[in-house]
Amino acid sequence: MKKILFSLGVVILISGCSTLGFEGGEIIEKNEKTTEQVQEKVSQKGIELVYSDASATSVSVAGEFNNWDASANPMTKDGSDWKIKLDLKPGKYMYKFVVNGTDWKPDPNNPDTEDDGYGGENSVITVGGKTETKKVEKKSGTGEFPVKFSYQPLIGGKHDIYVAGDFNNWSPNMDKMEENNGLYETTLHLKKGKYTYKFVVDGNWLSDENAVEFIEDGFGGQNSVIYVGDRSEINALRKVEFKYDPGKPVKEVYLVGGFNAWNQKADKMEKNEDGTFSLTMLLKPDEYPYKFLEDGMNWVTDKNAEIFIDDGFGGQNSVVIVDDKFEKVTLKKKDGVILTYGIPTSQSLETVNPLSPTEIEFKTKVHSGDVEKVYLKIERENETMDLVSSDGSFDYYRKIIKLKNEKEEFDYCFVLEDGGNEYYLLNGEISRNFDKNKLFHYSQENVQPFFTPDWVKKGVIYQIFMDRFYNGDKKNDQDFSEWYYEGINVPPKPGKKLPKYRQYFHFVDDWYDVSGLTKSPFHEPNHEGYQPDYNSFYGGDVAGVKQKLDYLNDLGITVIYFNPLFEAKSNHKYDAADYRKIDPHFGTETEFKEFVQDCHKRGIRIILDVAFNHTGETFWAFQDGKEKGKDSEYYNWYEWHKPYPKELPSNFKPSDYYECWWGFGEMPNLNYDLKEPNPSENGIKDINQANPNWEVVNYVLDLVDYWIGEVDLDGFRLDVPNEVPFWFWQLFRERVKSVKPDAYLVGELWSNAVEWVNNEYFDSVMNYAYFKDPVMRFFNMRKCSAKTFDRDLKPGLLSYPTQATQVMMNLIDSHDTHRYLESAGGDITRLKLAVLFQMTYVGTPHIWYGDEIGMMGAHD
Repeated sequence: MKKILFSLGVVILISGCSTLGFEGGEIIEKNEKTTEQVQEKVSQKGIELVYSDASATSVSVAGEFNNWDASANPMTKDGSDWKIKLDLKPGKYMYKFVVNGTDWKPDPNNPDTEDDGYGGENSVITVGGKTETKKVEKKSGTGEFPVKFSYQPLIGGKHDIYVAGDFNNWSPNMDKMEENNGLYETTLHLKKGKYTYKFVVDGNWLSDENAVEFIEDGFGGQNSVIYVGDRSEINALRKVEFKYDPGKPVKEVYLVGGFNAWNQKADKMEKNEDGTFSLTMLLKPDEYPYKFLEDGMNWVTDKNAEIFIDDGFGGQNSVVIVDDKFEKVTLKKKDGVILTYGIPTSQSLETVNPLSPTEIEFKTKVHSGDVEKVYLKIERENETMDLVSSDGSFDYYRKIIKLKNEKEEFDYCFVLEDGGNEYYLLNGEISRNFDKNKLFHYSQENVQPFFTPDWVKKGVIYQIFMDRFYNGDKKNDQDFSEWYYEGINVPPKPGKKLPKYRQYFHFVDDWYDVSGLTKSPFHEPNHEGYQPDYNSFYGGDVAGVKQKLDYLNDLGITVIYFNPLFEAKSNHKYDAADYRKIDPHFGTETEFKEFVQDCHKRGIRIILDVAFNHTGETFWAFQDGKEKGKDSEYYNWYEWHKPYPKELPSNFKPSDYYECWWGFGEMPNLNYDLKEPNPSENGIKDINQANPNWEVVNYVLDLVDYWIGEVDLDGFRLDVPNEVPFWFWQLFRERVKSVKPDAYLVGELWSNAVEWVNNEYFDSVMNYAYFKDPVMRFFNMRKCSAKTFDRDLKPGLLSYPTQATQVMMNLIDSHDTHRYLESAGGDITRLKLAVLFQMTYVGTPHIWYGDEIGMMGAHD
C-alpha cells in the first residue's frame, strides 16, 4: 500500500461576521442557550446560519469552511432575515457575516467566540464534538490573514510533516506542522492572493486532496490551490495589451498561447496604420506562455516579454505574468456598464440555429455577472431570453422561437440591459444606439439548417488500429516484398548495430511478443533512431475483425472507426502509397467490400480515418515528381524548394527540398493552393481568395465517390484538418453529402473548434477539449473539483450547435494518447467511473479497442 496518508485541508482564520441558527429549530439566542446546547444541536441536525437585518442589501457568510471568501456563500433573504444552510464536516469553525459586501460582523446570537487578532471577535461553532482552541503563531509570510493548514495521517505514529508552497519558496523544512490529537496543524500569516502548496510528509510530497482547486506541478502531479481573501476579487480579469512589430510586410498575425489552448485561429490581432499589430485581452491572474503567428506559418517569440521558457522545439515561448500591475476589470450588475469584448456579433450557428423548419434556437453570451437581462428583439417585440448556464467566464442565454410557417422572415437583434442602459447587439457591432440598418435578418435562404446523422446520436464508436487488433488470415501477413521495403527489411549482421535513423521493417511472429512495441534492439541504445512503433507488424487484418463481429455486437458497438487502411509502408498507414487501394496485407478490395456489407446487416456503420494534408513518400505522384522534377505532370502537387538530388548528401534534410509534415520526409505535404504557400494557405475560407490546384482538389474529391459511393463507407474521420484549406473542406462536405446525405464527418481538432463545426465543414470533432481533457483531470488525475469539472464541460455544450453536441466523438483515449488505464496507474476504478460518465453523457461514446478489457499502453 503506497499511499497511507491523507489530508484534511486548509482553513483561514481572519476576522469575519455571522449569526447562528439551526435546521429544524429556532435561532439560538445568546442569553437563552448554553454553548453545550448549541454544540449538541449542531452535531445532530446540521447548521443553518441566520442574520437579521431588514435594511441590508446583501449578506454572506465567510469563515474557515470557505477560506473566508465573502463571495462563496451568499445568504437568501426571508422577510427581515438572511439565511443559509451549510453541510459541514466535523470540526471547529470560526466565521462572520459580511453585510453589504464590506461590513464584517460576528454572530450576536452565538455565545462561543474567539479573539480575531484585530481587537474583535470571530464566532465559533464546533461540529461533531469539542475542539481545543490553540494559540495562533506567526511563521512564514508577513500578511494579515492567518491561514491554518491541517493534515491527518491515516495511521498513527509520529511523522515529520511540513507545508511548502509559494509562500515559503517551496522550502521542504521551514514550516513544520505540530501534532495535536493525531491532527497535524500549523498557521501561517499570508497576504491576500492565490497560493499553491503541498504537504511534505516524511519526505514525500503530497497534494491536499481536499483543496478547492488544483494545478499541474510540472512533474506529472498536482499542486493544491488556496485563495486568501475574496476569491472573485483575486481572480478578477485584467486588461492585457499585446503589441507586435514584425518589421516587415505581414498580412495577418494571431496571438496564440496558453490563454486560448494554442488555438491558431482564436485571437486575431488588429493591424495598425504603422504596420504593427495589437490586441487587448481580458485574462485571469496567472502565467501564460504565448507566441505570435505570422501568416499562419512563422512562430515568433515576443522579445519584449518578462520571461521565457523552452517551447519543446528548440526555441522559446514568451511568458506574460498577469497580476495587479494590469488594470483590473470589475464586472457587476446594475452599474450600467457592459463589457463587450468576446461577445459574438455575427450571424452563425453559434447564435441562430434552426432545430427544425419551424423551430429556431437563438443563443448569445455575456460576461458572467455583468448583465441584468438579455432580450431577443424581433421586429418591435422584446422576447426575454433564458439564462441557461454559466462557465465562470460567460453567462449563456437561449430562446427558442416557433415560426408560424417555415417561410417566415424577420429582422432581429439581441438587447443587453444593465442599470437602466440598453446595448444593442447588431450585425458586426455592439452599440448604445439602435440602428435598423444593422439588424440581422432571418430567412431559410440566409440561415441554412445544419443536420447531423441520427445514427451517430444513438451510436457507440469502437476504434480499431488494424494491424494490432486480430490476425485472422496468416496468408496475407507482411512479407515486405513491395519495392519500398528494399534494403530496409533485413537486420544487421550478428553483433552489429544499424546506423542511426536506418529503418528496419519486420514481422513479429508471436502475437503475444511485446518486444515489437519496444525500442529496436538493432539500434544503439543512445540512438533515437526509428523505433518499431512504425516498423513492426503483427498481422491484424480484415479477416480478423470479421471473426470478432459477434463479440462487437455483444459489446453493443454500432460504429467501427478504422485507422487508415490504405496501402502504405508503415503500420499506421498515414503515409499513403495509394488512396484507392486497401493495403494488401489487410485484405483485398472484394474482401473489404463484403465486410462492409456484413457490418451493415448487423447494424454496424463504418468510418475511415483519412489524412489528406499529406501523402506518403511512396505515393505514385510524389515518386514521379521526385524522379522527373519539373517535367513531371504531378510536380505542382507538392511544394518543391529545389530539385531532389540523385544521390543523397550526408547532411540530407527532406524539408530543404520539399514541404513535409513537421519535417518528416516520409510525409510530403499536398499543395492545394498555387498562390499561397503551405501552411498560410490553410487559413483561407473564401475560395475566391485562393488559386485552387484543381488537379489535387479533384483527385481527393473523387476519392469520396470511391470510398463512400462504391465501397459504401458511412463517413470519415479527418486527420489534422486544420492543415488543409478551409475552402477545400466546404467542397469536400458538399461532395460527401451529395453521395450519402447521412454520412458522418468528424475532424481531429484538439481545442475549441466552433468555426469548424457547422453546415459548411464538419458534423463534429474528436472531443478532446470539452470531454477527454476534463474527464482526465477529474476522474483520472483527480486534479479538480466537481464544480470545476462541470465548468470545464460547459463550453462544449454551450458553444457548439445543439445537433453537433449530440454527435460529438467523446473519447477518453486514442492512438494519439496514452491509454486511460495507463495514465491512471492501473486503477480500474478510475476507468470504470470515466466510462460510466462517458456512456451517460450527451454525445457519442468512443472506445479505443482494448479499453473494454482494461488494456494498458503508453508510447506504443
